Amino acid sequence: MEREARTIPLAEAERRIREGDGFVVLEIVFQDAERAAEFLRDRLGFEDLLAEDAVSPNERPSLQETDRTLFLEAAVPVDDHPCEVAVFLTRSALVLVSPKEVPPIRETVDRWLRSPIPTAPSPPWLLHQVLDAAVDAYFPLCDRIEDEVDALEDLVFHGDGDFIERGLDLKRAIVTARRGIAPLRDVLNALFRVDPGRIPMEVRPYLQDVYDHTLRITEMLDVNRDLLSGILDAHLSIVSNNLNNTMRVLTVMATFLMTAGLIAGIYGMNFKHMPELEWPWGYPGALLAMVAMVAAEWLYFRRKGWF
Repeated sequence: MEREARTIPLAEAERRIREGDGFVVLEIVFQDAERAAEFLRDRLGFEDLLAEDAVSPNERPSLQETDRTLFLEAAVPVDDHPCEVAVFLTRSALVLVSPKEVPPIRETVDRWLRSPIPTAPSPPWLLHQVLDAAVDAYFPLCDRIEDEVDALEDLVFHGDGDFIERGLDLKRAIVTARRGIAPLRDVLNALFRVDPGRIPMEVRPYLQDVYDHTLRITEMLDVNRDLLSGILDAHLSIVSNNLNNTMRVLTVMATFLMTAGLIAGIYGMNFKHMPELEWPWGYPGALLAMVAMVAAEWLYFRRKGWF
């Protein structure tokens, strides 16, 4: 069956979605959450709770079923930040709701509608394409994270001042990406248990392929998170070791000065009866004693491996 895509007025799209008349794809990009929820509820006829969940920024990606609608949410990276996309799937419509335009989704829908490949124009097939685009959008993000981890690994011994800040920002990016892909993996897994009347059996192998991609992305993020943790630990160990070396040198220098100060302090006391005060060689002798004591300590620390 060859697809024929055309733009229809919004009023006709609303009627078709409510009545199930023909295949309709509707993208909604909202700025006012209350008005968007009202539109979904009053004009498209979706359930109250689903309409509220679709515009809520704090909803965890999940899958919900009603008699009429299959509702799911997915986090799609846009400029390396996750954007929640709500999807309403009915027997004859696919409605996409997001707080801002999501280029991977928009490009996928446009490409699917323009494609000359004769595939059945049904919502589950387009749902597969949308989910595939949402998951594949994580691969460039994972590649950038991997490159940044490699760059930090090269800098671990150089002690850059912003090393820790860059590492923590990267770790935050990994955690954010994983929070987006892990629930999406659960959503895809739940789709396999949906009634075949909503997700046909011929679509499920393609969804399985998308699910496998989520596993791969999750593994990539986990590997990079572990590598980054090891790099940060190595950097902190190097910093701690350098600090210990510095403190050791300062301790040795303080010991030298303390020994010399001890001799100077003894002969700096203002007692009247001190035989050495009348000794002509007292001053050179005191200096010689200081040098001898410092030299003995230097040899001792040298043998201990402190230098």
